Amino acid sequence: MKHCAPLIRKGILSTGNGFLRGNCGPRQGLGQAPPAAIRRSAELRAQAAVAVDRITGGYTADEVADWHEVEQKLVEAYSALK
Repeated sequence: MKHCAPLIRKGILSTGNGFLRGNCGPRQGLGQAPPAAIRRSAELRAQAAVAVDRITGGYTADEVADWHEVEQKLVEAYSALK
């Protein structure tokens, strides 16, 4: 949580947003990234998680497309931190 404290103080993260808070911990490149990039990265990782949930939950209409979406979102997420 201490890693997220500056973002919470600035109103970028809410203490009630568990996914973003949980993904705001120390990660490669995170310390040097601006807060907007950190938030964007977390949002993209959340979108990737939704696609994984569709696949693992068995309600995907196109599993291959969903895995492609997961890959795309994760590449974007970690690229946002560079």
